[in-house]
Amino acid sequence: MKRKPEALVENPFDILVIGGGILGAAIVHKATERGFKSALIEKGDFGQATSSNSLKTIHGGLRYLQQADLRRSRQSIRARRKFMAFAPHLVLPQPFLVPVYGHGIKGKEVMAAGLMINDLLSWDRNQKLPEENFLPRGRLVSPKDCLTIIPDIEKQELTGGVLWYDGQAQHTERLTLEFILAATEMGAVAANYVRAKGFILEKGTVKGIVAEEVFSKTEFSIQSKEVVNASGPWITKVLHTTPQPPRHSMNWVKGINLVISKPLFPKYGVGLQENKKAASGKGGRFFFFIPWHGQMMIGTAYNRYVGEPDLVRLEEKEIADFLDEINTIYPQAQLTLNDVAFGHFGLQPVSENQDEHDAHPEPDRHSEIFDESLAGVKGLMSVKSTKYTTAPVVAEKVLDLMIAKGNLPAGPSSQSVESSHYKKTSLEEDISKLEFKGQTVSTPSLVDHFWQNYGPRSKNIFEFIRLNPESLEIISENPLVTNAEVLFGIREEMAFKLSDIVCRRTNLAQAGCPTQESLQKVSELMSRELGWDESRRNQEIESVLQVYQPFRK
Repeated sequence: MKRKPEALVENPFDILVIGGGILGAAIVHKATERGFKSALIEKGDFGQATSSNSLKTIHGGLRYLQQADLRRSRQSIRARRKFMAFAPHLVLPQPFLVPVYGHGIKGKEVMAAGLMINDLLSWDRNQKLPEENFLPRGRLVSPKDCLTIIPDIEKQELTGGVLWYDGQAQHTERLTLEFILAATEMGAVAANYVRAKGFILEKGTVKGIVAEEVFSKTEFSIQSKEVVNASGPWITKVLHTTPQPPRHSMNWVKGINLVISKPLFPKYGVGLQENKKAASGKGGRFFFFIPWHGQMMIGTAYNRYVGEPDLVRLEEKEIADFLDEINTIYPQAQLTLNDVAFGHFGLQPVSENQDEHDAHPEPDRHSEIFDESLAGVKGLMSVKSTKYTTAPVVAEKVLDLMIAKGNLPAGPSSQSVESSHYKKTSLEEDISKLEFKGQTVSTPSLVDHFWQNYGPRSKNIFEFIRLNPESLEIISENPLVTNAEVLFGIREEMAFKLSDIVCRRTNLAQAGCPTQESLQKVSELMSRELGWDESRRNQEIESVLQVYQPFRK
C-alpha cells in the first residue's frame, strides 16, 4: 500500500470517506467491495485517535440483554463474527467471567436465561470462522469455581458465575489498518496526513472537497459523488466548513482504559461492579479486568469532556481516581500509579439529554447516520459512531442508505480479493530458512509473532525480508519487534512518524513506554529512510515520550 496523494485528484470517485478510524476504514472497505470507486483520507495516521482507545474486546452484546436490547445484541454478534472472519489472526477467543449473587434480576436464574437467549441470538457466531476461532457456548459455573478464578470477592449470597466467550483484538490499530489494506487491494485510494479543509459545493450539492497534504501544505481538490464524514470527535469541525453547517447534538465523554503490570486474572476477562449507587441513582460502575500481552487492561471509566478534541489529554487525577475505584471494587488489587504501564483514552459521543451534572455519563448506545441533504447539503452524510465493535455493521447501513438515495448505482458488481492461501505452516518453512542477526528468539516465536500481526500477509513481509536481508535484525525481544517490520511499515504501510511505527504498525508500545534503546534504534532506521536530521529525530522521540508522560515514573 503506497501513499500516493496524487491519485486522489486523477479521477472523480463515487465515495470519499473523511476519517481513517475503524468506522471510516470499514466504510471504504465495504464501498470498494461493492464495486464503488472509493477513497479515504485521514488528517493524522490511520487509527490514531479514538479507535486506538479500546478495551480490545470485540463483544457480542451479552450485557445488552439485561436492558432487553435484542436488536443491539444481535447487531454486536453479527459485527463480532465479521471481525473474526475478516482477520482471524487479530481477533481471538477470550473467556469472560462475572460473579452472580442472589436470585433477583442479576441472579443465577436470570443469567442462565440470558445465556440461553444469547446462544439463540448467536446461532451463527462461528459461521465462516476457522476452527481455532470458534466461540463455545456460555455456561454457569459453581461458586467454588468462581472463587478459584476470582479469589477474595464477596462470598455472601454468591450463587456462581456467568462464563462466556467474546473476541479479543490483539492489535486494534493493525485491525483498523487491515480494512484499509484490503480496500486498497480492491482498488481504493487511501492517504494518511491529508486534511479536509472545505467542501466543493455546486447549487447546494457536495461535489468533493478541498484537501491539504499535511507535510507540504499543498492544497488540491478531490472530486466525489458522495462524501461521508466519519471523522469522529471532529465531525462538527468538518461540517463547519459548509455555508450553513448542519447542527448535530455532539457532547463527549472521555473513555479511559488502563494497562496494569499486575495480571490479577491471567486467563479470564473478569467483570466486577461497584456495590454503591452513584449520585444519579444508577448502579455502581462496571469494570472489566482483561489479560493483555502478559499484563492486564482495566476499563472503562467515562469522564465528561468539554473542549477541543485536539486538546484532549489524560490527567493524573483521572488516573488516580480510576485506581481508587478499582481498589474499592477489588481491594486485594492494591493498585498504585507504579502499577500503571499505560492508558488508552478517546472521546465518545453522549446524548444531550443525559444529566449535565453527571460527571461520568455513559456514552450513547447507538450510532447515528445523518443524511445532510435534510439540512440542505446534498451529497453528504455524517456518521456518529459509538463502538469499535459495530463498525462493520454501521458501514453496511451507510452504503445501503447511499444507494437508497439514488445518487449511486443500485447494483455495481460486488468484488472481493480472494483469500490468501498462505498458511502459518508456509511461514514456518520460510522463516526457518533465514538467520536473524543477533537472534536469541526461537523460530517458533518469530513465526507466532509475524502470524499474530500479519496473518496471511506474512507472505508479503517474508518476501520483503528476502529482498532486504539487511532487515534481519531484532530491535526488541520483549515486546518482539524486528527491523523488517519498521522498514516494511515505512515503505508499504504509510508510516511517516516514529509514533506511527511504535504505536500502530508494531507491538513496541502496546503495553507501555518503549525503552530509550528501542526508540533510538527505530528512529535511526526511520532517519535513514526518510532523511531526518538529528533535530527531527530527537523531536520524534520526544513526541512519543510525551504520550507516556502521565505514566513515566
